[in-house]
Amino acid sequence: MASGEEIQQALREFVATWVGYTGTEKSEAQTFLNQLFACYGGDRRALGAKFEDFRTSAGFMDLHWPGRCIVEMKAPSRELSVAQRQVERYWRESSDLEAGIKAARYVVICNFRQFEIWEPGSYPNRPVASFDLADLPDRYDALGFLAGPHVEASFTEHYRKLTQDAVSIVAQVYHSLGDRSAGPVDEIQRFVLQSVWCMFAEDLAMLDGYPFGATLHEVRSQPERSAPEIGSLFRVLNLKGDHRRTGRLAGTRYVNGELFANPAEVELTSEEIELLIRANEFDWRMVNPTIFGALLEGVLGTARRRELGAHYTHEVDIMKIVTPTIIRPWRERIDAATTPAEAQALLEELCRFRVLDPACGCGNFLYVAYRALRGLEHALKQRIRTLAEETGLPAPTGALPYYPLANVQGIDIERSAVHIARVTLWMGHRQMIDMFGEAEPPLPLQDLSAIRQDDALRTSWPETDCIIGNPPFFGASHVRSAVGDIYVDWLKRQFGVGIKDLCTYWFRRASDHLKPGQRAGLVGTNSISQNLGRSASLQYVVDQGGVITDAVSSQKWPGQAKVHVSIVNWVDEPTSMPEQHVLDGLPVSGITTSLTAGADGWTPQVLSANKGRCFEGPSPKAKGFLLSEDLANDLLDDKQVDYRPVVRPYLTAKDITDHPHQAPSRWTIDFGLRPLEEASRFPRAIEIAKRLVKPNGSRTVARSIARSGGSSPSRGQQCDWR
Repeated sequence: MASGEEIQQALREFVATWVGYTGTEKSEAQTFLNQLFACYGGDRRALGAKFEDFRTSAGFMDLHWPGRCIVEMKAPSRELSVAQRQVERYWRESSDLEAGIKAARYVVICNFRQFEIWEPGSYPNRPVASFDLADLPDRYDALGFLAGPHVEASFTEHYRKLTQDAVSIVAQVYHSLGDRSAGPVDEIQRFVLQSVWCMFAEDLAMLDGYPFGATLHEVRSQPERSAPEIGSLFRVLNLKGDHRRTGRLAGTRYVNGELFANPAEVELTSEEIELLIRANEFDWRMVNPTIFGALLEGVLGTARRRELGAHYTHEVDIMKIVTPTIIRPWRERIDAATTPAEAQALLEELCRFRVLDPACGCGNFLYVAYRALRGLEHALKQRIRTLAEETGLPAPTGALPYYPLANVQGIDIERSAVHIARVTLWMGHRQMIDMFGEAEPPLPLQDLSAIRQDDALRTSWPETDCIIGNPPFFGASHVRSAVGDIYVDWLKRQFGVGIKDLCTYWFRRASDHLKPGQRAGLVGTNSISQNLGRSASLQYVVDQGGVITDAVSSQKWPGQAKVHVSIVNWVDEPTSMPEQHVLDGLPVSGITTSLTAGADGWTPQVLSANKGRCFEGPSPKAKGFLLSEDLANDLLDDKQVDYRPVVRPYLTAKDITDHPHQAPSRWTIDFGLRPLEEASRFPRAIEIAKRLVKPNGSRTVARSIARSGGSSPSRGQQCDWR
């Protein structure tokens, strides 16, 4: 499956190919659409989307994907408006009651230069999205449904570049404050988050008069006043009641003690004030909370992920969990409602529905889920009105309920991530009021204590109705170096499955926590479908009565690690087998724990013939052990010391399968089982390990030089670097 990053890159190439096209509709429309599907990783034929196979009273549809999508292509010289009446007739005639085929959810009009996307069943009066071809890579979520039935479209403009630029400036302020030790780390983090919220709140009319911006300009020429003046603003935002404030504080209101209970007071330099003034000039209404939070987490997080990265989880990837676990089951129930009273009862049930992300990080999965649930609430309210008109039955009187922010729950081990998640959701709460109508008042900020700091594997999980998320993953051979011996021993006792990739334990906890009929969707490394990892995670889910409904067997995940993940959605002990299973975007009869189509009918077998003959082979646990061929040869040519015992070539699987001579492509420093004293006989190798391995890992990793090429150390084989 294609990830969000891969889709964007493919669409950039697609735009470059078609940006100058001036030909006719007939000559290239099918090529254009085939390539467009391919950018999303979709196979048009396998998905059931066909060219010109459906004749209506208005002619043949250019593309018809039953129940899902209609596409009408026009020549670049023609305006999109000329097709509106035509596609309306297409849409009305695309359903088939006898065959159980609903009218297409989406209608796309395109003239090779522009796109209009309609959702006529919900919004018949105007398109839900309109954009030029050049904007497609940034607006790719709007056509996300082309990836397959497991993905919903998102018509929110994400303003990715604007958001990344805003985070970049905030990051510069944070690093500047940290580099000169302007205050304790916790206070600097609070200052950044309190400043971010103020900039956002001012642009969304939650703080009249722009008090934060006014304060920055007031102290611009006197930076020594910045700490008391900005600190005073933050303190005022924590005061209840009407204090008849005047001047630049006249528009301030009580925010709540959760965000401003500890007002940060940090003295800024002139350069830092200028950076914040630049940041304040962004239109914060357009900042995307999911992208902002994810990137900001990279800034405020622990030492191992402090640097501002270019990576965040694209919404098209998050939707691979939110759609099958939350949106699709609720949409099916909404569509099945037949009376206003039935739809109202469903609305009340929806507003009690709780979501848990037990590894929530900066809250981007929770934000997307909250937005989806507010959208479902909006759709249900429309459904109530429609059913009242169609049936003549009375519509409910009085105010209808709204989906409460407090139903969103999360756990994360890092305090800074929890704070960012709360700010992300407070930003999203205010944005959703503009998008879907009134909810709880945006001020004072809603209580988000249900998003808390804790170790999700050791703490109890709250009652919930579904579980989503992206748990942390360290390969089984890296877990000990990542979390330490004591924690590893606890994992072994607690779960009784030995040491697996860390994410597998979340699958087990989620399976144990769900009640019959409840759903979960989690991301894991693709080891969860392979051998030992599979038995501890997906096989456990199925053995406990879970049924996998939707999965992506393998795709790249954003980040530096170049990891491939699997995305798995399941329902716990369903009363009846799901009618629909989707694997890698295509409908299948069922999904096995190996994430293949079909039903589980086998278990891995031990190959007894390999006993005593096969082993995993060397596995360096730090890049510092690896040598370029030139450096390896230089060491081997050393006239003073014979480095051959510790500088060695080694084969990888790729060498065996891809190299015609099956020759090793890598060199490594391998001290075997030598203690430090003996390893010191190879001073240049020891110096490389001290310089490149020791600074980049825990002491456990550093000690691993005492063993083969950096393997995890056993007790008693320690190498003290002090």
